Amino acid sequence: MLDKERRALVGEHLWVAEAAARAVSPHPGPAPEGEDLLGEAFLALCEAALSWEPSKGSFSAYAWEKVRRAVQDTWRREAQQSLRSAALADVTWAG
Repeated sequence: MLDKERRALVGEHLWVAEAAARAVSPHPGPAPEGEDLLGEAFLALCEAALSWEPSKGSFSAYAWEKVRRAVQDTWRREAQQSLRSAALADVTWAG
């Protein structure tokens, strides 16, 4: 659960989640919906707020790395699943 201070961090850094989702969305090939990436980005931002330690540097930099990696992982996982589904459909139609 986010305390008041951590909720404020998330609120001030919503742009990080939005920017990370936009940065990953334009990649070619099958990809998750932008809303899925944005949702994952918001979750990762909350997780970053929970795990951030002020003594280790700025929250903006920490959050950007955490959120960007989470969004990229989601994009890769869902893109691979889409490709597998398409391959399975091709095999089913060919059979």
